[in-house]
Amino acid sequence: MNSSRRRAFDLRTGRRPDGEGTADPTGSAAAAYQLLVPRLAQLRATLAAPDRADRPLVDVRRDHAALEYALAEAVASAFAADALRAPTPVGVTSWAAEGLARSKERELAMFERP
Repeated sequence: MNSSRRRAFDLRTGRRPDGEGTADPTGSAAAAYQLLVPRLAQLRATLAAPDRADRPLVDVRRDHAALEYALAEAVASAFAADALRAPTPVGVTSWAAEGLARSKERELAMFERP
């Protein structure tokens, strides 16, 4: 396929060659993910607390729903940061791997729902 047809195909399908792409100069996608990290840790700790059986079922379900929603936001933010080629924070090897890890965690959290 010649280069002009390849470029047209890439534009139609939304693909970008490796050399091209938009950089995220403000780091907004990465910042959104970084804001979710403490919230995720707090929700995980709440759901793993030993007094969970003593809490009303409504509260436990609400916490599970909040964790699921926060994980969905984390997945979207991680893949957005990857698409924008945002620099990874310390401890994150790649945005795609982080998004996949949060996606798997979200799926597992859905099975644990009371």
